[in-house]
Amino acid sequence: MKEYRVMKKFICILCMVSIFASCTSVPQVRTSWSQKDGKYDVTIDRDYLEDPAEFKYAVNSFVKERGGSSYNIEKYGPNDFYIEIPGEIPVEDLPKVRHFHVGKTISAILPPLIGITLITIIAGLFR
Repeated sequence: MKEYRVMKKFICILCMVSIFASCTSVPQVRTSWSQKDGKYDVTIDRDYLEDPAEFKYAVNSFVKERGGSSYNIEKYGPNDFYIEIPGEIPVEDLPKVRHFHVGKTISAILPPLIGITLITIIAGLFR
């Protein structure tokens, strides 16, 4: 019986850690292809496009990583853009932004919850 309680606590702690690890991310450019003359073809996750602060953070970070201090951006697809470095829009020092993923949170909560429920039911059957 004591082993069952220890195992239950361990599973609960493991669930909490997995939830917090998978719920958020830092907005960033998903993929990029270098074109000619400092022009990049980039894809940004659609989740980051919904919030202007997340979108701006992703683009600013991408330009900073390439050593740029300014850029131009042009949209050509649903979540595809051309970024030209250097450009007219100055890069800013933005505070770190975190994006909350609802789908990842649900997928992090449900399997452990179902697992705990099944273990509890099975353990109850063999008492």
